[in-house]
Amino acid sequence: MTEEIHALRSVRLREAWPNEALDFTPWLAGNLDRLGDALGMDLEFVKREASVPNAGRADIIARQARTDAKVVIENQLGRSDDSHCLRLLGYAAGEEAYVLVWVARDFTEYHRRILNWVNEADTIDVYAVTVRAYRVGDALAADFRTVVEPTQPQPGKSSSVKKTWSTRYAEFYRPLVARLRRSGIHPVGRGGWRGRWRSFQTGHAAAIYTTALHEGRAHASLVLTGPDHQRTYGALIHHRADIDAKLDQRAKWREGDRDSGLGLATEQLEPLQQWGPEDGLEAVREELEKLLVQLRDTVQPYLDQVMEAAHDDGEGAGERTE
Repeated sequence: MTEEIHALRSVRLREAWPNEALDFTPWLAGNLDRLGDALGMDLEFVKREASVPNAGRADIIARQARTDAKVVIENQLGRSDDSHCLRLLGYAAGEEAYVLVWVARDFTEYHRRILNWVNEADTIDVYAVTVRAYRVGDALAADFRTVVEPTQPQPGKSSSVKKTWSTRYAEFYRPLVARLRRSGIHPVGRGGWRGRWRSFQTGHAAAIYTTALHEGRAHASLVLTGPDHQRTYGALIHHRADIDAKLDQRAKWREGDRDSGLGLATEQLEPLQQWGPEDGLEAVREELEKLLVQLRDTVQPYLDQVMEAAHDDGEGAGERTE
């Protein structure tokens, strides 16, 4: 017997969610996997209706599972408007978030231009996502479609964007990231760190390599994230004597509440505020590349060992409880 196949009928968003705050926001918070599929991210819920100092209450705070980057989500059932746009940017500043997601029924060309301009600055990643609701028989369905997302400028392509700190960092990092790829160190994609920082894959979801230009020094670090970061740090620190010896006792170890890790830093560099000449910037790139490759080559075998042992322990615990 052939099952009945229903037609897909578009419905008003308020037919699916009568109230934005009471119906749509809780539903979205419980279905971040669907939104994440549209964004190409693995989103994890953190908090709903989160109070942000001097900016109001953010609809949803989430995190990007691979990088632990904070994600601020602003949602509305109508067309994009100035008040939601302003609040979204205010929440990003108050929460120090690197990823912004604005969900709405549709977006005006004016607001799309604003979000694209913010993305060009390379400070934060901004996404605009439309939501649609449908009725299928007696059931309701919904889907998301990304209409604005960050884009990486193409090498050699001229840009009319005014040079800012953020665009200068993008120009600084572009050739360095290309060289690191050739060394087998690949950047984290969507949700990765931006501005003066960059994040790179370790092969493990709860660990990333990072580079930074901070307080006049070049830094390369291994950052352990997620709920088990302190346990991973505790396992890795058992190898500290070997790691420190291979890194000439230069590694700085740090155990924190939100994340843990270890890193290397150069001595004080020449001020980068003038951003020139190019040969000076290239010298800084070389320092960062050397630091990160050395850190990766030294730490990766121990990290793999720790992560594999944690995985085996988890499977063993599961077997014992059966």
